[in-house]
Amino acid sequence: MSKGFLNGLFMGAITGTLIGVFLNPQLKPQHRKKINHISHELKKQTQGIINGIRENRE
Repeated sequence: MSKGFLNGLFMGAITGTLIGVFLNPQLKPQHRKKINHISHELKKQTQGIINGIRENRE
């Protein structure tokens, strides 16, 4: 399995989760705020992982 594939899988899982969350109208506003925070943290971590993999390749 290549790292690119795993990266794509990871990003797909996060994207799918976020899309599911944003399409869910039952969410209360305070929950949405919390989820926005979590998704922001996930994006930062994911970016860190991607940057780490890029550095390893060089």
